[in-house]
Amino acid sequence: MLKAVLVDLDGTLADTVKPLYKLYCDLLSPHGVQGTPEEFKTLNGKSLKEIVAILKARYPIPSSEEALKAEYDAGVVRVYQQIPLFPFVAETLTMVKKAKLQLVLVTSAHLQLARLFLDNHGLSGDFDAIQTSEGLPGKPSPAIYENALKKAQTTADHAVAIEDSDNGFEAAMQAGIYTLRLRNDIQGNTEQDGFADVQDWRAIHHILTKRYGLSDV
Repeated sequence: MLKAVLVDLDGTLADTVKPLYKLYCDLLSPHGVQGTPEEFKTLNGKSLKEIVAILKARYPIPSSEEALKAEYDAGVVRVYQQIPLFPFVAETLTMVKKAKLQLVLVTSAHLQLARLFLDNHGLSGDFDAIQTSEGLPGKPSPAIYENALKKAQTTADHAVAIEDSDNGFEAAMQAGIYTLRLRNDIQGNTEQDGFADVQDWRAIHHILTKRYGLSDV
């Protein structure tokens, strides 16, 4: 029986990945460093603290880690205030709450940023808990999902995760959670052993009704 739905934030609830990639490039550019999609992909899902530490170690950036993180934080705030939710997110989350399931946000953003995002999109009342990676290794470590399961007071076999990034997907799968992975490069759904690749939130809505018996009524 399904008891909890664990949902990633960036790239999952809203299309923040493109503006966050631009932010990453804009932060590196003044220091003569050209950001790349390949590097950004490896960073996606990690905490801001981890990202800043990695960039400082790789490149001759004179700013302190604290200053660079503050600049990154300010940019993320702007992104969170401007980007709309993906279509059919609100309807799906409402269905989850009607089913009286635990709904947990599982994000590498720090708690203040996560709350800001939920407040800006009117979702604060929908989520029962927020699990960040503060004090934990970031994704792809399963620690963040293992802690989210504890907050939901359930186990992996009674939960489903919704993710988009490779790091997030690996984290949820390592925690033993059936995972719905959002991919904008496919048409339709591809269900596998332990996970399903889905093209959008309508597909997620469909799987939740078909596989777990949820209903809008």
